[in-house]
Formats: sequence, structure tokens, C-alpha cells
Amino acid sequence: MSTQSLPVHERRKGTAVWKQVEQVLIGEIWSGQFVPGDKLPSEAALAERFGVNRHTIRRTLAELVSNKIVRVENGRGAFVRQDVLNYQLASSTRFWEAVALGGQSSSVELISSGVAPASGAVAHVLQIDDGIPTVFLDSIGRANGEPVLIARHSFPMDRFPDLIERYQTEGSIRAALLSYGVHSKRQRVRVMARMPDQEETEVFGLPHPILVVESTYVDQAGAPVDFGASRYASGRVQLDIELDESVRNIGAEVVNPKR
Repeated sequence: MSTQSLPVHERRKGTAVWKQVEQVLIGEIWSGQFVPGDKLPSEAALAERFGVNRHTIRRTLAELVSNKIVRVENGRGAFVRQDVLNYQLASSTRFWEAVALGGQSSSVELISSGVAPASGAVAHVLQIDDGIPTVFLDSIGRANGEPVLIARHSFPMDRFPDLIERYQTEGSIRAALLSYGVHSKRQRVRVMARMPDQEETEVFGLPHPILVVESTYVDQAGAPVDFGASRYASGRVQLDIELDESVRNIGAEVVNPKR
């Protein structure tokens, strides 16, 4: 296993040493050098590796525990937490169903909604001109009480003029669309990775990179009805993409987290 040390001469000015150690360990967890269930090296081993005292390592581990990245067992050490949501990203699944399949409790909180002119990816995916009104729903999804995703779904307003009211009545996007006679399914997925912005850091409370998943949903005739842009906390979810004929294109782009 390749690990990164933190020699004194390479420490970054303006950032606490314990924070720098935390960032290195988080990077190794995210990259798979330490996987859920793995035991981290002992405090003494980490202190020697990074050239710091054990008090600094304890501060780092306390922060990792606070952010629910690792757990500490008395007498045994620190372990990478295993309660990561396995999200089966298939043509038919929505967030709450994926959470239920993983044996966890789910909740979706609608944080804002309204009408906005289509532009960029929204106009392209929904196959409408820029400026055409769309209905949007912004929500936060939680698994076992922990925020897992921030999502925006956009719909053509001319087809779903009272979607917000129907969503509030029916309680889910799937049910709201069914009230129009629309059976939606995910047709296309695009996955990207980047570092979190301020909003995402505040919502998730984690310094992990963000997984951005853009999904195109279509109706029975193949017409686009929903463009979903979801941002996932990578430390709390892993995407299990089901490749079948219903998912016609899987695109992946990794954005340099240093940008």
C-alpha cells in the first residue's frame, strides 16, 4: 500500500498540521487505499509516519470521528466506517427506493421549488429552447438521518404546469409523474467528481469530494420529462450502476479536485 508522509519541510503554511494529516488520510480512504472496515495504523505508527506527536494524531482522529468517516473502538483502534449507502443506480430506481434496498431509512426534504427559464444542460436534455419555463424541485436526501445528496429536478412546465402541487400531494416525483399518466425511467447517466463548494460542505459536513450525477428520465414514448442533477457526499455513498438496455449511455468524467 502506497502512503503519503508529511515531512516538516513540506507542511503547508496557514493550515493546521492535524488538518493536513486529516486531508491525507481522507484522500487515501477516498482513493481506496483504506476501504470500509479497514483498521487504520496505530496512533504511534501515524505519529511516526507524519513526523508529529500523538496529540496531533488524536486531534485528527477526533475530527474524522466527528465527521463520521472513522469509528474508534476502545482497545482496538480506529476503523474506516462501513455504513456507506450502496446506491443501485438503475433505470427504474429513485433515491428513496435505493436507500430502502440498502436496508436503511430514508427521507427527502423539499427545500425549494419554483419556475425557472431553461438554459444549458436543462434545455439540452429536455429538448426545449433556452428561456422556456421549467418547473424545478430542490431537495436534500437523507439515509439514516445523514444527508447524502442535494438534488435539483427540472421538468418542462408546459407538460407539468402544477407539478409542485402534485408533488406535495403525492409525496414523490415518481408518484407525481404517475398522476399525469407518465411512467418515468432513467435513460442516460453522466457522472463527474469535484471538490465541494461552501453549500455542499455546510450541508454534508464533510470535506470529501462530491459525486455529481446527471440523469435523464424519459416517458413511455422516450420523450424526456425530467433532468436530475444530484450531488452526493462521496464518503457516504457508492454508486452501483446497473448496465442494461434501459440505460443507453453511461458517461464518466473526473474533474481534477485541485481545480
